[in-house]
This record gives sequence, C-alpha cells and structure tokens, in this order.
Amino acid sequence: MRRTLAQIEDTYRNKWGIGKKFVACNDLVIPWIAVDAWDINPLVELGMTGEFNFKPPAKQGTGRCDRNVAYGDHCYHAAAANFIAYGKMCSLCEHTFGWVYYPVSPWGLPETMARVALWKFIKYFGDQMFETLDFTVAGYDGRDPVLRGTTDQCAIHDDNFAHEDTLEWKWYPYYY
Repeated sequence: MRRTLAQIEDTYRNKWGIGKKFVACNDLVIPWIAVDAWDINPLVELGMTGEFNFKPPAKQGTGRCDRNVAYGDHCYHAAAANFIAYGKMCSLCEHTFGWVYYPVSPWGLPETMARVALWKFIKYFGDQMFETLDFTVAGYDGRDPVLRGTTDQCAIHDDNFAHEDTLEWKWYPYYY
C-alpha cells in the first residue's frame, strides 16, 4: 500500500494543477460526493463485497478472514485498510488549502477523524470504527497503524502477498 500512497501523492503534487486539486479536495468533504469520491479499489471491493482482485501469489483468506488483508504483522478488515488513502488525500489537501480555512480546515486531522467516525457510525453502526480511524491517521501522518487489528485469529503466511507495485485507486473526479 505504501507504493499506492506514494503514487497518490505524486499524482496530486506533480500531475494536477491547482484547479484539479481544489475540485478533488472539496469532493472529499462534500458528503453526497465523498461517499464515492475515493478508494483503493481492491481493498474496498474485498471489504464490501468479498470480491478478491489481487494477483497471485496472494490468496483470499477463509472463514472469518475472507475479507481481511495483512498490513505489517497483523490482519485488518480490507474496508478499514482502505481508509489509509482517505487519510493521505486529506493530508495532501490540508497542506495545500488548509490555510485558506484557518483556523478550522475541513481537511485537518480532527475534522477528518470526525467525518470518518460519523460515517462509520451512521452507515455501519460503528463496525470497524477503531481500525478505520487508525488507518485514516496512518495515511494522514505516514505512520503504521497502531492497533493490532480485530482479527487476531487470522494467520499471516509469508508466501501469501500481493505483488502489485501499486493498487488501482480513484480520487474523484480523476481516476488512476
């Protein structure tokens, strides 16, 4: 996922002009647009539908682990891990446009966390809220998630990993 985050950042910083950045950043915070404005596609597909779109040697987990991915030494629900992209995107927007909205930017970390928590609570009754918030912060400030995941019973095998240099992602209205 680190390469995917690096590609998101490179695209934002080096390929988009200020107009594209402004549109994409605002789409992250307008609720009826934000719901479909961003994703790391294989993560959201696995987490939401169970559709496994990773190339071999990656293998889908079984049982309670069928919608999980490994990150570091722990397993996490794929939909929660997807929020690492949202955190990264909001951080990029904060660094570009946060000063315009001083003292309260819609892309600041507290505001980003509040949106994520509200979304998880309203839409999913809080399911995976803490994992999701952890990945949001990890994307925002570039560190690894601090939680161990909610799926300690899932085993991580050294021969089961995704080879993709980058995972397919989208940031509305621009897709990559």
